[in-house]
Amino acid sequence: LLDFAVWSAGAVTVPIYETSSPEQIQWILSDSGAVGCVVETGAHAAAVESVRDRLPQLANLWTVDDGAVRKLADSGAQVTDAVLD
Repeated sequence: LLDFAVWSAGAVTVPIYETSSPEQIQWILSDSGAVGCVVETGAHAAAVESVRDRLPQLANLWTVDDGAVRKLADSGAQVTDAVLD
């Protein structure tokens, strides 16, 4: 669901493995230029937060277990198809 949403917005999904170390997470997010990150659990969010001070471009971190899908849907509800195009 989230991959399709990202693609329809013209963005790119960059995977991070559950087994990635904090240093790998920092490198992946930095190298890709990620401005947003969606993780599944609080533990995953904590791993990203542990390196967030080295990711000044990372503006948003959403956690699926904390209602990220609903939050993202609500925040985009007012975006028109014309703006998206």
